[in-house]
Amino acid sequence: MAPYRGTEDPETLTFQSATAHFRRNTAEATATISVCLPRNSPNGGLGGGGAVRAPTLEEFCRSSRPVVPGTTLRWGTESMEGEFLVLTIRPTRPGVAEIDSFAFDYARDDAHGGQSGVERIDGQKFVVRAR
Repeated sequence: MAPYRGTEDPETLTFQSATAHFRRNTAEATATISVCLPRNSPNGGLGGGGAVRAPTLEEFCRSSRPVVPGTTLRWGTESMEGEFLVLTIRPTRPGVAEIDSFAFDYARDDAHGGQSGVERIDGQKFVVRAR
């Protein structure tokens, strides 16, 4: 999820959780949502979304950390310090893993109203087929 909209109004989001919902998961996959500080450019090759086939996030991220309660994200900056949310799907056996929605429990910083709550994003379709 890229925070860049061509404007500079950076803020800090603080997460309580970030989860992906599997519509089906015969591959017994795990899904991790991490905060990524891109490598080499403001979007690190991750801008615009899409799939990346790499064994680790280190190829694209200078640093990454899974979202757990208290994780922060620097949002809305086009600088080298702007961060992204990245979904990693890891199948553990042959099969199909399909994600159809996400839920994010987060709070905005005080300078941006301090709102908090859960945002659910439905209608997604991320599919991994493992052989």
